[in-house]
Amino acid sequence: MRKTIIAEGEHYHIYNRGNATQDIFRGDSDRVRFLTGLLFYQYPLSLPQIGRIARHYVKHRVFDTSSLALRDPYAGLVCFTFMPNHFHCIVQERKEGGIARYMQRLLNGCTKYMNTKYTLH
Repeated sequence: MRKTIIAEGEHYHIYNRGNATQDIFRGDSDRVRFLTGLLFYQYPLSLPQIGRIARHYVKHRVFDTSSLALRDPYAGLVCFTFMPNHFHCIVQERKEGGIARYMQRLLNGCTKYMNTKYTLH
């Protein structure tokens, strides 16, 4: 159980790195997929077509948000940086438990993507 109290309205530095400092981004497609999740998972919306959103960004260098209801976020992304084996971001707690919910969605989505893409069948 987390002992640090996360307060609404406050900002937090969040970072995570690959297991045994392994790279978490093997190429641009991995970075774009993670960026897509980083931007959209802060909202309480379902993203069944996150791959389509990422591919649209690669092709047009703009995110297609026309069909998304981007309001009432769990947390507010302030800034971020990606390194080959880790990432950092500053996030604001907007709703109680929002950062935890945001990070859970982001990291679970990224893990599923990477496992599907790189696991040999």
